[in-house]
Amino acid sequence: MSRLAREDGVSPVVSDYLEAILILRAEGEDAFGATLADMFSVSRANASATVQRLARDGLVAVTGRHIALTEAGRRSAEARMGRHRLSERFLVDVLGMDWATVHAEARSFERGLTDLLEERIDRQLGYPVVCPHGNPIPRADLDVAGYLRSRQAIRLSQAPLHASLLVLAISELIESQVEVLRACAEHGLRPDAPISVEEHAPGATDLTVRGPLGMLTLATTSAERIWVIHNQE
Repeated sequence: MSRLAREDGVSPVVSDYLEAILILRAEGEDAFGATLADMFSVSRANASATVQRLARDGLVAVTGRHIALTEAGRRSAEARMGRHRLSERFLVDVLGMDWATVHAEARSFERGLTDLLEERIDRQLGYPVVCPHGNPIPRADLDVAGYLRSRQAIRLSQAPLHASLLVLAISELIESQVEVLRACAEHGLRPDAPISVEEHAPGATDLTVRGPLGMLTLATTSAERIWVIHNQE
């Protein structure tokens, strides 16, 4: 279960953009300059300049407003993504760090990893398939972009009322929202947890979920980033 090659001389800003584009694709969304500007809280002109640099370097292809990773861009994005998610796994499983805050800690930790350290950590952990939030760790034999579709995952915000569900993953796009992750943790909403949607009126800005440790009200915008599958048991 070999890991993918590391990024080669890519700046943190470039890595952030490439990874964001890959995550959007994996979650069935198109990447546009305006979307990236909102994600990184920068002006559209700033995001456009970064995208132009990525295109110049052969990392993305721009067709109209649509931005897609090239093969080189995908490899770079998966290398950074894999190192980050493996770092999260190590920090939670081995060092016992807080599941809700490990995303930011992993960003710092991963910067110091060499190829050798990354390989040793991967081996020590038994070549994990997903990070602590349920997102896949890229490997040569795993299609990250198709992972959610292969599991027939749906957004929690689109789940039918009272259906028996299991949490599959919490999107990396909200892992920095510590208050949301803390609320999920306090109510047991972690990967593999059984849950059900108890209240969600059409057009409502929030919904109520029954988790293993009680009822939780989530904003619909947060629930859109929690992926669930039907419980077959």
